[in-house]
Parts: sequence; C-alpha cells; structure tokens
Amino acid sequence: MKCVLFPTFVALATAAAAPAQARAFAATVGAGPLVALRTSSPLENGSATVWSIADVEGTGKAAPFWRGPGNCDLLARLDRDHLLLASYGEPYALVVVDLTAGTHTILADGAPHEFVALHGDLVLHLGDGRVQSLDPFPYATPWRDPAQRRRLAEIRCERIAMVAGNLAILVGEGERELHSVSLTGGTTRRLWTVPGGADHVKVKLSPAGQRLAIGVVARGKGLLTVVDIATATVVHQWADLPIDVSPLSSNRPTLEVGWHDDAHVVCSETRPRSFTWVRRPVDADTIVDEHDYGPIGLWHDAPPAPSAPAVATAAPRFRWEPLAEGGSALWREGRKEPLRRFAEKQLPHGTLSFAPDGNAVIHCNRVEVGPTLLWHATAEAARPLAEAPAHAVAWLPAAGSPGPAVPR
Repeated sequence: MKCVLFPTFVALATAAAAPAQARAFAATVGAGPLVALRTSSPLENGSATVWSIADVEGTGKAAPFWRGPGNCDLLARLDRDHLLLASYGEPYALVVVDLTAGTHTILADGAPHEFVALHGDLVLHLGDGRVQSLDPFPYATPWRDPAQRRRLAEIRCERIAMVAGNLAILVGEGERELHSVSLTGGTTRRLWTVPGGADHVKVKLSPAGQRLAIGVVARGKGLLTVVDIATATVVHQWADLPIDVSPLSSNRPTLEVGWHDDAHVVCSETRPRSFTWVRRPVDADTIVDEHDYGPIGLWHDAPPAPSAPAVATAAPRFRWEPLAEGGSALWREGRKEPLRRFAEKQLPHGTLSFAPDGNAVIHCNRVEVGPTLLWHATAEAARPLAEAPAHAVAWLPAAGSPGPAVPR
C-alpha cells in the first residue's frame, strides 16, 4: 500500500497568494492504518494549518490534503477516503474531506468541537452555539448526507459526555443535570442533578451498560456517584475524595472515573506522593484495591477500560529510554544498537509519537529542525514523511474499523 503524492504544492503556493480560503487536496491512501501530520505554511496575515497524510505501511512521503486559516483538528476516519475535521478558522465548522476528489463539505456550520462521536454513519454533535445562532441542542448528522440531520433531544446541552452503543449521555447547560438519550428511539431520562457549586463532570458507563459512574469536583474535593440508568436512582456516593494536583500545575483537578467490572467502580485520587487508582464496590464504602500509577503531576489520568482487548502487535517493536551515561535513545526491540541517540535525557513534548499498536514510531526533529521520520516494524530504514518537523501527529485506524484519530 502506497501513498501517492499528487502535484498539489503549486496549488498550495497559489492559494497562499489569494485571500485566505480553506482548501482540500486529493491524496491517495490504502485501506490500512494511516498517519497524519499537522504543519503550517505562511499567509499574508498569519499562517495556515496544513494537514498531510500517509499510509503507515507505505513508502512515500505524506501528501497534503487540507490547508486553511486558523487551527484545525483531525477528528476521525469515516471510511477509506473520507476524514472528519474540526476547523476553527474559515470555515468554523465540522468538515468532511473526500481524499479521492480533493473536496470538502460542511457537515455542521459553527458546531462546537469539544466532543464529537460516531454512531454508524452518524456524527453526533451540538448545534451552533455562537450568539447569533445559540443552538445548544444535540444532533445526529449523516456524514454522507448532512441535509438529513435530526435533533436528538429537546435538551439544552453543555456537551455530549459520551456515547456507548445506542445510548448517549448529555451534560445539561451549565453542568446542572445529566440526561440519557436513546439514539434509536429518542427517549430521554434525567439521570442526576449536579449539586450546587460542583463542576467538571466526568462520566463512564459500566461494562454492562446498566450503571453510570459520575465524578465531579465539589469544594476542591472529588464527589463520586454511581447511578442506575434504568431507574435514575443513586446506587452509592462517596464524598470528599482527595484529588490534588502538583503545585506547578495550571490545570484544575478533576475526578477521573472508570470501572474494574460491573460490581466495582474506580477513580483517580491523590495519595501523599502519588496519583492512585482506587477501586471500591459499587454499594459499599470499603476500598478493595489501590494502585499507584504515577507521581503527583499536572493532571489525573482516567482509569483503564475494564476489558480492553490486547492489541495484536508484530515484532520488532520500539521503545525510548534514558541512558545511564546521559542523554536518551530510541530502540528497536531485538537490536543491540539504538536507532537514534538524543542529547536530552527528557525529550521535548511531541518529539516521538508511537503508533497505538506499537508497530511504528515517528520522530519530529524539532531541536535541529530536521525532517519528520517514520520507522515501521517491517522496514529496516527510516522513512522520511516530511522535510520539516510536524507540530502534531494523529494515527488513524484501518478503513474496516472507522474511528477517532488518536493524537500522540
């Protein structure tokens, strides 16, 4: 599978001289996993965001497929040749890019981009929240036919917190209430009212989908609540949980929640020297397990999924580690010599990006401002993806399993 680079750089240069307008460009990709790079190019009054794409198992450089003013996030791969983007410039909208045709269509103008979910061919999002529109209602829009979008519920929302199967969890306007809505029948239910003064709502559905773990911050402490989805009743609640972060952090603390199994809820708390995942029975105050997962840092991590499937990986894989003699190195498993040595013991954020399955790694050479390189488990040599270091990297799944982009 190869990524063919179309002659679009002339078009890119021409667009730079014209008034700032977003453009899509054709790029040929295979059905396997993809990797996308975000870079920038100059405009007369600022800079443009440029996204390029390549097959992870290909041989060529990444081909540009989007250029537009303002920031732009790559959200998901919809099928083999269509991608979902959130454009924050012009247009300010959710956008679908057709890689084969080199065109883009507006999926939802002005739609907020904090959370967007996929449900089959539907993209779930909120309406246009700008003052002139003020449409904070949840919608389901078919990405193949945006004109057929429908409102999911007559509930003014702060955001769509999560989607699991045919159920969506909505955070009401001002984070005052939590609601569930069926994506097939459209029925809604008020699940819980957030206590006054509490905020930063986090939710996670139990493996069987019958209970909802809710984490909020109340007076600087964590409040953990488990609610029964069918009856909207509180199963149990735990208050005054310690959730401090490092004094050096600019992030407000949050209570990150998850599940060990249907009978045990998990949340991230602070212990004297560490962040700790704490496991409790859903109907008791006792603690059955504590697992320190890192020193007290900038933010809490969400607990791992209770039954996350093991990812199939092919040897050899890659790892990065500091060296005893100073500096650090990138290694391919099974090799005696490192692929690359670094003078720094701690690399700048984003220098290395590992594929979710561990079979590829990208080096963005921001220190020496060198090319962006990709190593793959099945190839001996590094493969240049771009002449300059990427600002961001996103890994996309194979076409047979459409899903969100994974920023690394």
